[in-house]
Amino acid sequence: VQDAVRAAGEGVAFPSLAAVEREHILAALAFFDGSRTKTAAALGISKATLWRKLKAYAAEDDRAAEESMREVLDKGSDSTWALPSSNGLE
Repeated sequence: VQDAVRAAGEGVAFPSLAAVEREHILAALAFFDGSRTKTAAALGISKATLWRKLKAYAAEDDRAAEESMREVLDKGSDSTWALPSSNGLE
C-alpha cells in the first residue's frame, strides 16, 4: 500500500484511500479496546473481513520491518551497534 500520493499538479502529499482505511480501522480497534466483534459491528463489516484486513496489515508491517533489517545488514560491519554479549559483562 502506497502511504501517500501526490495531488495532481500541486505537489502536495495526500494519503491514499487504503492508508486512510487502515488508520480508521486501527483507530476503531483501539477505541473498542481491541474487541474485534465491537470494531467490526461499528464499522459495518463482518468479523471475517476485519480479520483479513488486520492480517494484511500485519503482513505489510512484517515486509517493512524486513526491508529495514536488510538496509541495516547491507551497510556491512561498520554498524555502530552490536548485540550484548552472552554474559553481559563485556
